[in-house]
Amino acid sequence: MLEILSNMKPCKTCDLTASMMDPYSTNDPCRHCKKIDDWNQACLEKLKRYENAEEKGELIYPPCKVGDQVFLPIDFKNRVYTGSVVGFEYAVERKEWVAKIQTDGFDLNGRFVWEAFADFRKSFFLDSAEAEKALRLQQSGQHA
Repeated sequence: MLEILSNMKPCKTCDLTASMMDPYSTNDPCRHCKKIDDWNQACLEKLKRYENAEEKGELIYPPCKVGDQVFLPIDFKNRVYTGSVVGFEYAVERKEWVAKIQTDGFDLNGRFVWEAFADFRKSFFLDSAEAEKALRLQQSGQHA
């Protein structure tokens, strides 16, 4: 697991992070520790890992969070279903990332649906009013 460097002070003796965040600060770097160089190097290494992951397609930007309640307008059922995001997966056949959503009842047992990240705000929404609007547009033959 990667360290959260933005929450760390490079020096425990001085509050160097506060002066680093203030572009008008006249404070000099801490003279007795030299920890800032180590902290800067750790930040650069972390950024390098993120950039490498992004280039390889390993860094994703989900449109919502696990645990979010989402709304799915289904025109042939004439209703908006609710669901909960339980995870994210890479759908190999579809060649895209999807949100795995447990619905409130397409059938008696409840079930999962997988919605593509690209379909966020098209086939699943975080706001029920937006989902209702999309349902009305689907029913009228228009698309959101």
